[in-house]
Amino acid sequence: MPAGVLEVSGDGMGCYIRSNDVLRRFLNAWFSPSNPEAMTENDLGVAGFHLGIPDPILQILTDIKEKGTWERLEIKDDKYRAFRENMLGKDGTFFVHYLAEDGITGREAYLVVEISD
Repeated sequence: MPAGVLEVSGDGMGCYIRSNDVLRRFLNAWFSPSNPEAMTENDLGVAGFHLGIPDPILQILTDIKEKGTWERLEIKDDKYRAFRENMLGKDGTFFVHYLAEDGITGREAYLVVEISD
């Protein structure tokens, strides 16, 4: 099952803390950063996998953090059309859970499990 822990900063940069290859391939196809050349070594994370999370998804992650529960995230409707063109016509359904905030970097960690595509 595609699953992993992602660390996301307030500006939408994300990196994989732990994940399997299936989730990385799926999310990399959708959320590649708009300007990867401008990223620093810190932005890339230890494994060098990085994502550019769009604002609508960042807002959902903020809501998930505030609720403190598992939330279902469906990327299927016109609300996400602005960035779905990168998604190769795929829809996705995920369960997402907020884990913790890094006190030094301010990045937030989320457990992400894809349940359908």
